[in-house]
Amino acid sequence: MVIKRAAMRVGVAGLALSVVLAGCATTPQHLERPLTPAEQRVRDQANDFNRTVGEGAVLGALLGAAIGAAAGGGKWQNVVAGAGAGAVAGGAGGYYYANKKERYFNEEERLDAILADMRADNKKLETLAADARTMITADNAAIDQAEQDLAARRISVAQARRRLAAVDDNRAVLEKTIAGLKERRDEWRRTADEARRDAGASTKVAEMEREISTLETQVSRLQRELDQLTTRRRASVVG
Repeated sequence: MVIKRAAMRVGVAGLALSVVLAGCATTPQHLERPLTPAEQRVRDQANDFNRTVGEGAVLGALLGAAIGAAAGGGKWQNVVAGAGAGAVAGGAGGYYYANKKERYFNEEERLDAILADMRADNKKLETLAADARTMITADNAAIDQAEQDLAARRISVAQARRRLAAVDDNRAVLEKTIAGLKERRDEWRRTADEARRDAGASTKVAEMEREISTLETQVSRLQRELDQLTTRRRASVVG
């Protein structure tokens, strides 16, 4: 009840709750078959990338609001104070870099911490991209098979469309994930800019830029592969 009251009275806390709920992976109910292992992994991994680096602050705001409400018996002033503290701790928007500065007074340690976050992102993205390619390959094969079965009159148009609902669902997941990745890339760029203002022509900042370039390369390749699948799906006789 404490969390519920906090979410109702603090807008940012309510937003945080919606972010958490939106990130939960569920098997689509309209599909005729269960998700494949690759499809499920893509959905699970995509949850991380569908939130920007700074959205941890929104989640922190909800937690802070709940703590404030619990400590102050649900009083409005305590809820607001808790939400504000949580936002700073979580690192929303521009708070990501500010939070690193607060946690790491030593510049080298701060830059190392940011680099570690960037590298962890790229490592997770490698895994996501590999599963996405497995999924896209299977989706292209599913389109081919549906067209063959339809041409041979083994299935109806309605059955073929229901079969390809999984392909359409996968495309929607990837479109959302790529959009989140692009936001993440832009946020990392802003972080690198802030680091450069503090550290100047640091080799660590140059490493950040290389990590961002690696992320950009991975996202661009994933976008091309999704575009090819989308073109194939739209050209399908299944409709």
